[in-house]
Amino acid sequence: MVPLIKSGQDHMLEPATWETVEVGDIAYCKVKGNWYTHLVTAKNEKRGCQISNNSGYVNGWTKAVYGVVTEVIGGKYKRKKQKKNKMNVLVKTNYNWADEIDFPGWEIFEKEEFENIKKQIKEYWDNGGKKFNICVGTNEEIDFRNYDDCVGKYAVRSVTEITDEEAEVIKRVLGSGAGNVTLSCVIEHIEYQLEE
Repeated sequence: MVPLIKSGQDHMLEPATWETVEVGDIAYCKVKGNWYTHLVTAKNEKRGCQISNNSGYVNGWTKAVYGVVTEVIGGKYKRKKQKKNKMNVLVKTNYNWADEIDFPGWEIFEKEEFENIKKQIKEYWDNGGKKFNICVGTNEEIDFRNYDDCVGKYAVRSVTEITDEEAEVIKRVLGSGAGNVTLSCVIEHIEYQLEE
């Protein structure tokens, strides 16, 4: 986490959960059995917080967040005041199998989270990512061969900015997303490919 926190450097924590931390916060959390004081680089209603080091390496997703760093003793880092109105986006997707069956879906993301997901997908393909498939029925799969298959204009049909209040109403009534194949499914498959 250098230069934000040096190894062994004292820092102040306050209790927090995955719901209360924000992208850009330094969270005290557990990911895949390991304890970290690392950056929150994305949030997702289903998966919790994406935890990364300060160099951009993604450690994984977790809902096991127990605290947030408010200040590094003898350092420059101080937690920014929480923003009251985050910009949210309603992302509508439509993945297609063999030009025969459409699989429409939608999800709500914080705008910054959506941009981070697109960046992560681009990095996957730019770094020689392997083709992967998502099963949509008996012996039927949607092929993902490149960036456009994941988030191109035929996959992501629309991105609509919505307010916190609109996002909360939609989540309360319909949940944070729906569909057999969603952007969250795509990013989960990419993360699985990276772990192999």
